[in-house]
Amino acid sequence: MPAPLSQAARLIQLAGAAFAVFGVLASCSRPDYEPTAIVKDGAVVSIRDQKMAVMRHGRVVKTYPVSTSKFGLGDKKGSCRTPLGAHRIASKIGSGQPKGMVFKSRKPTGECVAPNSPGRDPIVTRIMWLEGLEPRNRNAHSRLIYIHGTAE
Repeated sequence: MPAPLSQAARLIQLAGAAFAVFGVLASCSRPDYEPTAIVKDGAVVSIRDQKMAVMRHGRVVKTYPVSTSKFGLGDKKGSCRTPLGAHRIASKIGSGQPKGMVFKSRKPTGECVAPNSPGRDPIVTRIMWLEGLEPRNRNAHSRLIYIHGTAE
């Protein structure tokens, strides 16, 4: 049995299975997930590790903690699930806004929340609105699938 991969090695390995600007990958135990391409420049999310890796020239340059949907994986409208597959950033929202700016319906509210504000779970600072590039995730944009900041 091969030795377990380090977290960085897993992210690099997972990066080989995504495409375009954003690819969401399921756990390696999902037999129904078929990777579509390779990310050389962009971002890859490991759902198993709850991490996003930023890729430049095929190498991981930075990782961030993320949180995917507590409702699981899928692209059904109204499911609140995390879609799988290749995505691209359709819109970037929040340029020029201060850190902690709260957004409602993708518009700044004028309220800024402090980091780690208790009892709050707003979308803050920046929003990257995603568009699915595959038949299985074609609803991502209309489902308002984002990568976004949180108060945490």
